[in-house]
Amino acid sequence: MCFQINDNCNPCFLLGEDKQLSSLDFKLFESYRQNYKAIRTEISKKTLQPFAFLEIFPKTKNEQTITHAEELLIKGWSMGTGLVVRLTPPITWYITPRSVEFHLNAWLPVQRLLTAFDIDKSWSYFQPALEIIEDWINACPIQLANKSLEDAVMQAVKEHDKEGSWWYDMSIAQRLSQLAYVVDVCCRNPEISDKRIFTMMDHILLHHMLLTLDLFYKKNTNHGLFQALHQYAAITRLPEFDYQEYFLKTTHNRLQQMITQQYTSEMVHREHSPGYHYMITVALMNASKAGLLDNDKNLKLQLKLAQEALGWMIIPSGQLVTFGDTD
Repeated sequence: MCFQINDNCNPCFLLGEDKQLSSLDFKLFESYRQNYKAIRTEISKKTLQPFAFLEIFPKTKNEQTITHAEELLIKGWSMGTGLVVRLTPPITWYITPRSVEFHLNAWLPVQRLLTAFDIDKSWSYFQPALEIIEDWINACPIQLANKSLEDAVMQAVKEHDKEGSWWYDMSIAQRLSQLAYVVDVCCRNPEISDKRIFTMMDHILLHHMLLTLDLFYKKNTNHGLFQALHQYAAITRLPEFDYQEYFLKTTHNRLQQMITQQYTSEMVHREHSPGYHYMITVALMNASKAGLLDNDKNLKLQLKLAQEALGWMIIPSGQLVTFGDTD
């Protein structure tokens, strides 16, 4: 056994004040890199689970989702700023404003394409999503082909607060859940080479490790909840990248802690804002629809209470009560 998990499932990947890793043995996960072919085979034998849509708004109807994906491929991607990002590689990953750069590096356009692919399994949506992901990997400052996981983690730690959104806390989480789904799909397609899949598998391990670090996990904000949700989606989809359920137990505990921290015992969001309550509760509803809460009766009960509380925050017109910072 290369490292132990303590009784409280606290992260073994810890950063001290000197920003040095401690209590971590990378050798185990390095050994995983030698077994990717076997992992691919195991993944290909399983039933492909639906894509986990984890946004703060309800999923659109199938027709609208397909239309949005088609428009994305034809017109490019924008966030209402007037800036249109061309999604044909090579893509410009450093852009302004920073909010747009964050969403681009969190693969928001990829999410829309994968959501469309999940509906009709058309490769016309999956192929461009895969090309965008591979372009990001090729442009990434950390090239894992000739680098150990330990060196990769340390490089990300050193560069996390530099300009650019490569290692922004939410970007890491949102990429991970999408990357897990893409690898899941690719493992079943014999036309996609081992080399391409193994490169993405390297980033699955790297992203899991980074999210386990306290430096990247934002336990005191809403970001922590979404990080836990996305990592939970990734590790429940591909447990082949876990060890003694370490990532699973860590993310599940974090998810429970974040819900307890953000909601009252009656499951009313503590921000005293119907808008916040709606966003977080809808995200949990989306997680439930994706099957992420199926094995946890407590989380399902908490979600039910949060939904009931949300009903009291809606006026007859169907709008949220304008209270707090909800307008």
